[in-house]
Amino acid sequence: MVKPTGKSNAATLSTSIETCAASLRETLTEISLKLSGDPPRPTRLVRAIGLDKSLASRIVRCIRSGSDVEFMHMLPSPSGLRILADRARSSVDKKLVANLLAAADEYQELIDITPGGRDGIDAWLSETSRLVREKREHSARQASFKSMSFLLGHYSETLLSSLFLVPSEDGKYVDGVEIHRRLSLTRLKPNMPMALLSVYAPPEESPHDGSTWMGSIDGGRGNVSADDFILSKFSSKPIPSLEVVEEGHLTTFVLPGNPDVDAPSQVCSAFRIHNGWEKVPSGDILPERGYMLHIPSRALVREIFIAEELYQGAIPQLLFRITPPGGGPTRPGADPMKHYSAIDLAASIEQIPEGPGGYEISGVPGHRSTVEYVLERSGLSGVEFRGWRCRIPYPVPLTEMIWRLKLPSK
Repeated sequence: MVKPTGKSNAATLSTSIETCAASLRETLTEISLKLSGDPPRPTRLVRAIGLDKSLASRIVRCIRSGSDVEFMHMLPSPSGLRILADRARSSVDKKLVANLLAAADEYQELIDITPGGRDGIDAWLSETSRLVREKREHSARQASFKSMSFLLGHYSETLLSSLFLVPSEDGKYVDGVEIHRRLSLTRLKPNMPMALLSVYAPPEESPHDGSTWMGSIDGGRGNVSADDFILSKFSSKPIPSLEVVEEGHLTTFVLPGNPDVDAPSQVCSAFRIHNGWEKVPSGDILPERGYMLHIPSRALVREIFIAEELYQGAIPQLLFRITPPGGGPTRPGADPMKHYSAIDLAASIEQIPEGPGGYEISGVPGHRSTVEYVLERSGLSGVEFRGWRCRIPYPVPLTEMIWRLKLPSK
């Protein structure tokens, strides 16, 4: 029986899980070996006692697991364990069957007293085991992709962005040249509109010193038009006429919700963020660049490249968060994971080899030629960069992913 120990909830749960795992592993292993031999195999369990194939497979994976944490993650439900006990009753010692039933009852009690039940146990396990976390998180990401693709009525196979940080024209600030690619766009509900690109429009008057705004990679200002940002050379042809939605300084180009308008399967865009960052930051964290994921996607690739002369020793970091109440920017402080808007998602960052070969991405055709084209048009083809890349399968829609740079302490 699972009993209170006087410890904190986390400590009590940890002790209960360890006790339950030890009891069940020993009993399950002994029963499986008697029924199917050593090493145990699912097909032998099926033949021996007529067990369901999926249940037999889960039991074998469970007892082969490398740790008690992984064992508990793979463990069948208490009802599955009772099915095994019932089927094994005539083939193994009665004491083993009784031990299994007792352990199954203890496991059920553990589920009942844990907030969230089995999901709560798995959440605790994911904090302890990287393998468990990766499996659980992948399942959750995949489920969010499927549900949001249906609800929003569209999705993309791959979304990709590449941000290049370079000195501004006056040398006082840092600009960002950014490329966005949306590959294999699919619209499931033709009557639903789909936002393809949003930009902060340049001020109507000449921008004052240090103001931040977005313009074409050629440096022009003028009227905001989709043609200023969408690269037809690397997009489906022809791009249909897009609706222009202006909300304050933000301009969004939208594929209208009209069954007669065919959605482009590929959209590539690029723009320049003028005076986006301080060249000599006052602190040890460079203000962030955030991306809200409006289009569900099977794969997300984010890249950041820094001109060699900028931010020596900087280390890129990734954060994930929900939009805070009011929709404004958050101030996460020294430890952003302690902020209420933070989302605990796993993501690894890899350093990209220097040189043009680093622009190539496996599984993403034509990316190098796209990057080289944009850099040439931006007057940056001779600039040397150091870069980093992050790949995320099934990114969570309607959350914000943020690049920021940790600078060396002064």
